[in-house]
Amino acid sequence: MTSENIAALLSTKQGQIEIAKRPIPTPQADEILVHNKAIAGNPVDWMVRDYGFGITEYPIVLGSDVAGVVEHVGANVTRFKVGDRVLGFAGVLATSKADHGAWQTYTVVKEQAATVLPSAMAFEDAAVFPMAMATSINAFFVQFGLPRPADAHSTIFSPGTECLFIWGGGGAVAASMIQLAKALGFTVYTTASPKHHDRLRRLGAAEVFDYEDANVVNKVLDKVSSAGLHLSHAIDNTSKKDTLLATSEILVRSGGPSSKLVTLLDWPEDMPCPVQKFSFFAFTTFAEHADLAGWFFNDWLAEALAERVIVPAPPVVIVDGGIGSVIKVFDRIKAGVNGVKVVILTVTKVIVVEAQVGPASDKQVPRVKQIPAWVEGPAIDELLDELPDYANVARVDAVGRGECATLAHISASNSMDSSRPHLATSRTAASTQEQRTTFPKYGASGSTNRS
Repeated sequence: MTSENIAALLSTKQGQIEIAKRPIPTPQADEILVHNKAIAGNPVDWMVRDYGFGITEYPIVLGSDVAGVVEHVGANVTRFKVGDRVLGFAGVLATSKADHGAWQTYTVVKEQAATVLPSAMAFEDAAVFPMAMATSINAFFVQFGLPRPADAHSTIFSPGTECLFIWGGGGAVAASMIQLAKALGFTVYTTASPKHHDRLRRLGAAEVFDYEDANVVNKVLDKVSSAGLHLSHAIDNTSKKDTLLATSEILVRSGGPSSKLVTLLDWPEDMPCPVQKFSFFAFTTFAEHADLAGWFFNDWLAEALAERVIVPAPPVVIVDGGIGSVIKVFDRIKAGVNGVKVVILTVTKVIVVEAQVGPASDKQVPRVKQIPAWVEGPAIDELLDELPDYANVARVDAVGRGECATLAHISASNSMDSSRPHLATSRTAASTQEQRTTFPKYGASGSTNRS
């Protein structure tokens, strides 16, 4: 366990965030301690920082989305063990306890708020899910009151019968809603700007409409009618006056006044609503609906991720600098992001995927040694110690985006007894690219694949 817990501390209401050390949290009997490897930002983070709502105790650590490794389990925990790779919903918005905030090295997470990850899923991709899925299950199973499916491959509706309409499909929450709705058996219609249409169809949306189209209401209703669908459930992820009116009109004209509309924000008190209206609250799901949360996060989502019924979405954007970049993350989200999830990595990640091991004079086909590793701090040297001095490093892949250590060069000495290779820092853009590196000592080349 790393001996330090670096945290983004908000000392007072509407105060300034400072990066400081705080004690490593101790999980209670029904909690796990997660060593965070990736943390994702949400709009509510900067809103709480700026407006001070919802938090009753300071200093506080904000944030809801974590992915990492279980470091310790409480006495009553049965679903997780030390070393498990997990995603988790950090419940600070419900508890006002700093130990439950995401923006620190270690976070305490309720057992029912965590999911074991598939071995191939990167932490930064897993971090897109906690808030988005908590919001989704609150909307579907609490507000709509839908029954739970038997498993990740079972639906609750016959295909081609029920339609779910989502206003605002481009964001992270909608990406989870679309996938979950499709898994439940809904035919999903949504709105988004045209640049997101293909991506949302790949996630499972049957139809995507341009939200700026002045005739969007009639186009949605025409498509519902021609497809022979029943539409009586809708979600408004924008919740502005015009979107509320448009979404409720679609519902009342299709499913009648008994239709159910779930909104991001409360319906305005001075505006009559023609259908049943509800608001979703992700952070109350684990306290008020613990059994639902445990079923979904411990069981259903774990199976869905393993079977790729649910895939990470939207794409992530890595902000360099680890926890120290939290203010940059908050301000970037505040300025407006759409179609991506902003994430930081707390560790340097390196994986040596291929190394030719054998004396340089050996004319035989060299052995291939695979050495995967999560690397942070002194562990970099431990990784290099896995390779003998005469190793010919054929390829090195840095896994993840942002700042990653790579075997950027090797000592210029030609002696086989020279010092070990050492690491330099390489930064690349978030877009996929390949960086070629020459290793003069051994005459080999390496490539760093980044995406």
